[in-house]
Order: sequence, then C-alpha cells, then structure tokens
Amino acid sequence: MTAMLVACLMAGTCPAQNAVRYTATIAVAEAELRAGPSADAKLYATNRLRRGETVTVVEERTDGWLGVRPPAGSFSWVNAIHLQQVTPTLPNWVVVAPQGTRVSVLVGSSSDSGVKPSVESASLQRGTQVRAVGAVVGNDEQKWLPIEPPETERRYLRREAIGGATIDGAAAVTAGGAAAAVVTSANMNPLGRWNEAVSTELSGNWTEAIRLYSLIAQDFGESQPNMATQAANRAMALREGLRNPGMRVPPPERPCLSVLPAPRQGAGVQLAPPVMPSGTLVPGQLMSTSGYSGGVLRKSGRTVDNRRAYILERDNRIAGYVVPVPPLNLDPFLNQPVTLTGTTEYRGDVRANVLHAQTATLGR
Repeated sequence: MTAMLVACLMAGTCPAQNAVRYTATIAVAEAELRAGPSADAKLYATNRLRRGETVTVVEERTDGWLGVRPPAGSFSWVNAIHLQQVTPTLPNWVVVAPQGTRVSVLVGSSSDSGVKPSVESASLQRGTQVRAVGAVVGNDEQKWLPIEPPETERRYLRREAIGGATIDGAAAVTAGGAAAAVVTSANMNPLGRWNEAVSTELSGNWTEAIRLYSLIAQDFGESQPNMATQAANRAMALREGLRNPGMRVPPPERPCLSVLPAPRQGAGVQLAPPVMPSGTLVPGQLMSTSGYSGGVLRKSGRTVDNRRAYILERDNRIAGYVVPVPPLNLDPFLNQPVTLTGTTEYRGDVRANVLHAQTATLGR
C-alpha cells in the first residue's frame, strides 16, 4: 500500500463518510470484503460472503463502499516477537514492546488470494491484551499470531452487495418500494441477544451460535465490555469444540451485565460515589451510593492504564473494575467474596468506575 493511500485512510481525508450502525443481509450470490475501500490489489480481499449472510455496517461512504465490522471467522495478524502469552493454557496475550513504541495489527485474509498481509488496521501499545484465534506460525525470524480483529478494524464491501436498500430511521427502504435486502437497526438489547445465542447453541446449531456470540462481542464492546468478553470467549470455545469433537465444552453461563449507563454530557451528576470516611469502599457501591454489602472478584479481559483490571461482581452484575495498587496481588482472591479498600474514580475510557485497591480481605 502506498504511503499516500495509508495516510488517506488513516486521516479520513478520502471521500466523505457517515458513521452508522445497522445490520444488512447480503443480496448477491457472493460478496467480497476487502481490506480497504478500493479494488486496488494492495487492499486485498479478506472474506467472501454468500447470499443471506449478514454484516454489521458502521460506515457509509460516498464512493459506493460500506465499512463493516469483521464478520465471524475474521482474524488479524500481530508479530509474535512483540507478544507474551499471559497463561499457557489461555488465548490471552499481552504486548511487551518497549514503552513508547506501537505494534502494528495487519488485516488478515481468509480468501484464496494468497496475498501477503500488509494493511495496518490498528497499532497497539505496551500492556494491551489481544486474544489469539490460532497458534503462532512462521519461523524464528518471522513469527505471527492470528488474533481477533481489534474493535476499530473495518472491512469494506460495495454498497450494491446489499441491494438498493438505504436507511430511513430504523426502516429499510428501496427504490420503487421493493425490498432488495433485509436491513434493520442493530438490536441493542444485551440480555435478549445473549438468550438468543444460548438458545441457538443448546439447539445444537453451534455454527449459528458462534456467529451470534461474535456479533454480541462486536456490538457490545463499549456498552457491555464484560458480556462482550464472555461472548467472545464462548464463540472461541464452540469453535474449539467443533474442531475437536471429543472435547468437553462447559455449559453457557449467565451474562455478566453492567448496570452503569453511559454518562450524560453536561448532566452535572456526581458520577463517582464518595469514599467511606475510613477509606473503605464497600464492595458493590462502585455504581451508586445505595450499593450492596459485598462483592465477588472476577477476571477481566481489560486493562486500565496498561495494568490488569479485575471485575467486582454482585448478583451477576458488574459493580465496577478493580485495579490493584502495587504490591497488592488480587489473584488469591479470585472468585471469592472480598472487601477492598482504596479510592475510586469514574473512567470514561472504560465507561465504568474503577477502584484502585490498596488492601483486600476475604469476606463481605
């Protein structure tokens, strides 16, 4: 890819684009997704979708291209020399590049083009976690890890691939009134979407369940980050189960929903509750001053300020994130009731309150 084309795409100075969000159904026999909004060979094909498959459209461009979230089965590449596996048996890896440097994520291709990946979709800083979808490949000089595409990554397809549909509020309309494609507003009911995916899985249709879980992970990455992580993990577990028929896949869990709404601009609301006079923040009171009397510490796939974050859970709902203040180690308290002391703040980057824990004791 030429430097000019890269700069154009990254700076957003290409043809005008509108941020949208809706689901569309492919209306042609086969649609090609590409690494960029162009038929240029340098912006290679990444996926091929058949009629009836769905995509989540997040960008409409005036040049006839649509930006979509990478569909289920997509992957990206990261140079494994910059990564370290967090736990040998888990797919979580962390970027260990020197502070101040950034590691490129390259758009992967599952098509049969055979082109070498070269389009950068994101860059990662030290401490960022990624999830592998396969094993490291390559030799000692060039080792690459396939990962789940970053939240910001886009794939592109031609507008005509979903027919003549345009968006009019939440409805799909076409020229002459004929429905050339099914286009709907994204269903943003997290519990309903989770129940749909679980029901599909329990019916035995794991392929469709993987697609539904993957869409949950994409659609709720910001508003319900922990449920999105659960969904991504579930999709990965089912993929492994399909690849290994004798493997035992545990039953699905209840979704871990956050009760914290996004902050309102200019609302004048005190988002972070006051710390108790003793300096002890009662578990479960990260969300509101009414709070609860206890909480259970869980793992989280997120980092805050490049440090591992945990979840404080009450009644299967997220009370907030917890970041230990060194030298505190919270691993011995995982999956147990715990009382924490420290200070809390609302963090817009994770859309939740974060407790900086200084001490931890078992019990509520």
